[in-house]
Amino acid sequence: VISLAKRMPQFPEDKKTTDNLVRGCQSQVWFDHEVEAGKLKFIATSDALIVSGLIGLLLRVYNDATPSEITTSNTDFIKEIGFGNNLSATRATGLKSMLDYIYATAGNIKMNVLICRPKEDANELIDLVATKGLKALALPTIEIKDIATTTEISEFTDFIFTSKHAVKS
Repeated sequence: VISLAKRMPQFPEDKKTTDNLVRGCQSQVWFDHEVEAGKLKFIATSDALIVSGLIGLLLRVYNDATPSEITTSNTDFIKEIGFGNNLSATRATGLKSMLDYIYATAGNIKMNVLICRPKEDANELIDLVATKGLKALALPTIEIKDIATTTEISEFTDFIFTSKHAVKS
């Protein structure tokens, strides 16, 4: 854990604000994020070396994941590596607060879905996705070379490639 802490990238001083402070940690912990090419990129730091190591572990697991990959994942890896029972109560509470931040951040990202489908039913899937409150763009795969779009692929957080029969199910 300490070796992970020592390899952490430098956290910008101007990001150490009360808005980026994670509540519920005994140590001071700051998190920030950005979405790049549909994937979350977290940066974080702590004033405690062991907590910085825990942050390093979390960043290895959750960095470069899409919001939906995070929100549909579980935290079983924490028990599997032995941290479930081997952290003090205050460290366990802090770890939970950091995980809560990561999952809340992922849950608050508005997903933009790029749907690549055969032409005849791409719009049907767009309508289905829209009923879930998501923004989507259909890119019919049969005529992909003929489609001009001003939307960049990097704006999308999720991509759907399915067979025609998946729309019905």
